[in-house]
Amino acid sequence: METFIHLGQHKTGTTSIQSFLLKNKAALEVQRIFIPTDFMGRKTANHYELNLVTLADQRSSPKKDAFIGSLENLKGKVENEIDLIYKLCINKNCNKVLFSNEGLSLLRHYEEYQALYNLFSQYSMKVSVVICLREEKEFKSSWASQLKRMGLDEEKNDKNSYRYLGDDSWLFKWQDRLAVMSQIFDKLIVYKYKKNSSIHSFCDALNIDLLKIDKKPDKIFKRNVTKESNNTD
Repeated sequence: METFIHLGQHKTGTTSIQSFLLKNKAALEVQRIFIPTDFMGRKTANHYELNLVTLADQRSSPKKDAFIGSLENLKGKVENEIDLIYKLCINKNCNKVLFSNEGLSLLRHYEEYQALYNLFSQYSMKVSVVICLREEKEFKSSWASQLKRMGLDEEKNDKNSYRYLGDDSWLFKWQDRLAVMSQIFDKLIVYKYKKNSSIHSFCDALNIDLLKIDKKPDKIFKRNVTKESNNTD
């Protein structure tokens, strides 16, 4: 069994990718890839609870800031959900499981990545992360716009915040985080963001055969262009 964790980053077409995964769950199972789409009582391929239970106590994200409840209780529920997912995967005769959440791109420290790895390592011989990276200037502009849409002010002083966008922000220092991840995960799959081609790039990175999903994959491309033009992920 192999587990793939797609962690964004933000503003790289993750909403379009998650919509594609949700819609094509059955077709992906033919390729022996299991997508958890009934996650924590939600019909979705966005597994944002993973972000909530792996961020260190003192660290935050948009979802964590908005969360009301006990994170400790949530962690137990997430662990039970993951256990059920792997049982379903085996029943479906799949040998790969794919989780996705762009909020995981806000993990930063060794203990956070280790916590993420530990959620899946007992079920998988191999736990890999999938990361799409966007050019820094484009990402900074897009992320600033996204924060504004969420009603969040840009942080000017706290350099540890996900809302701090100064040139020295940790958000832009991906090589540092990749170096940490390489110490924990079995494989890093890193690819560059291409506007209006997020689904194709994602599938190429994971060796997903689009022709087995749609005989005319260009139709997926055209639908993807429409979604990404209005994308807020």
